[in-house]
Amino acid sequence: MVEKQTKNRYGLIGEKLGHSYSKLIHEKLGYGYDLWEVAPDDLAAFMKEADFDGINVTIPYKKAVMEYLDEISETAKRVGAVNTVYKRDGKLVGTNTDYSGLKYAAERAGIDFQGKNVLVLGGTGGAGGMAAVLAESEGAKSVRIASRSAGEGFATYDDLPADTQVIINASPVGMYPNTDGMLADVSDFPELCGVIDLIYNPLRSRLVMSALEKGIKATGGLAMLVRQATDAAGYFRGGDYSDMTEEILEGLTRDTENIVLVGMPGSGKSSIARITAKKLGRQFVDTDRWIKKKTGRNPGDIIKEDGEEAFRDIEQEVIAEVSKEHSLVIATGGGSVKRKENVLALRMNGRVFHIRRDVSKLSTKGRPLSKGADLKKMMNERFPLYKAAADETVYNEGESFMPAVRRIVKKYK
Repeated sequence: MVEKQTKNRYGLIGEKLGHSYSKLIHEKLGYGYDLWEVAPDDLAAFMKEADFDGINVTIPYKKAVMEYLDEISETAKRVGAVNTVYKRDGKLVGTNTDYSGLKYAAERAGIDFQGKNVLVLGGTGGAGGMAAVLAESEGAKSVRIASRSAGEGFATYDDLPADTQVIINASPVGMYPNTDGMLADVSDFPELCGVIDLIYNPLRSRLVMSALEKGIKATGGLAMLVRQATDAAGYFRGGDYSDMTEEILEGLTRDTENIVLVGMPGSGKSSIARITAKKLGRQFVDTDRWIKKKTGRNPGDIIKEDGEEAFRDIEQEVIAEVSKEHSLVIATGGGSVKRKENVLALRMNGRVFHIRRDVSKLSTKGRPLSKGADLKKMMNERFPLYKAAADETVYNEGESFMPAVRRIVKKYK
């Protein structure tokens, strides 16, 4: 049964809503908003009672709610799904603001459908059908839909059209917690110029990251989520909330993304991360300490007894685990960037800062790979990796960590 509703007259209905950002977004628009988990057997009673002023609708009810509505917008009819329900003159009216949200996300990322061969991953239901209708409306040359099994007008995931120029992932593949999933390899599409993944957790899916790595325009689903919410607010309460989209999007990204520090051993990453986390009220994670917690052994002992590669394997597992979470401040080991998989995982939910310190000032205490090593040579070898991994560089050259801390904190307050 759906839990008894609160005084708030707006909310989201779905079967499972544990990781929804909708409440955060709508409450930034100035009104109360609840998450109502409704079991399939309770949907009819919920909709007939209609004890709300406006609701958003998510999986698995975007089609099912349509039979309880008095009016359905032309957009929702074309898409075949409703994600926004509001009251007008005592009637329940349904529309689809996912459609305008996706259009906004594409335009924001500079992705144009006009004259393009578009591939939609995820079948015709719900989000997939909406994405296909939008691409057609925006002048796509062709729209091909992929699903698990072949059918008329469908491709299978094992046989995707190589002339695809824009990919839209409307499937849940790659979504938290199974963030390694990806239905298409961008390398298979020589003409690919745009990727849109409707997934917003992680902020940048593996598909999005692989496209960005190759210089292809790409966006995750958070921009679409925020815009569909601001458009829904207009139906709920009247007026135009669209001018709040960017402010909310930037704030939500800032609040949820991880702060990740990379850099040479002894550059001060852990100390800077610990102080930064305290100032921002976030959880601090040191991947070397996480490794000790996981294995019961110090990283130095693992390296001495089992070798560096064995340590890197454990480090990769730990980074993959912590990178799935949000709003952390993460200090990484100095050699974490040596594996491409680590950088990919850290960037999916994180903004990466390279903590740079002069070689002569690097501490070697408790660092077996640094003791007796040619640190200048190590720096020269790793510097290109730090530069490629990081969004920006923060210098930590003085006796105090505070200048570096203030530089990072300023971006998040």
